[in-house]
Amino acid sequence: MSILKAAVAIVLLLTTVPAHADWRATRWGMSETEAAAAVPDSAPADPSDVQSYSNGEGRVGLVAPYRTSEFGFRVFLRFAPNGQGLSSVLLLLDDAKEQGPRLRDALTDRYGEPQLRPLTAYTVLGWETERDIIRLIRTRDDFWSLTYVDKALPLARGQQGPPQSDGL
Repeated sequence: MSILKAAVAIVLLLTTVPAHADWRATRWGMSETEAAAAVPDSAPADPSDVQSYSNGEGRVGLVAPYRTSEFGFRVFLRFAPNGQGLSSVLLLLDDAKEQGPRLRDALTDRYGEPQLRPLTAYTVLGWETERDIIRLIRTRDDFWSLTYVDKALPLARGQQGPPQSDGL
């Protein structure tokens, strides 16, 4: 089972070039060891990255570079605190001020008009697929981040209790 149908869709949308570490080889629920094997160029996250980029969706365990033909990213693989494995993937866009609008347009072309949630300090654009929640966040200072979250996670949907399985 592939980590994200959405990731595959982005690959189709954005023709990739050989990447240093292709996070798309991972799948939801993988352990850190399995994810590290799937992304050979990944490295354990340093303490500052763990501190900065961990959240309720998971603790950052691995970091890797990723490049498509149009965009470069720094990828953070997050692992659920309850031992359920890989729970979200955060991609920080290189050259965000220049590339952010192009990434937004590429995601809109692929998934349609996003749900818009303008907040005081940042704007969140969101899409959903069958298995994933996709968020593109832009701050006022043009910091852009793209996050894929396993829709089955209780925190992803504001649910209580264990994730619901769709049988896959």
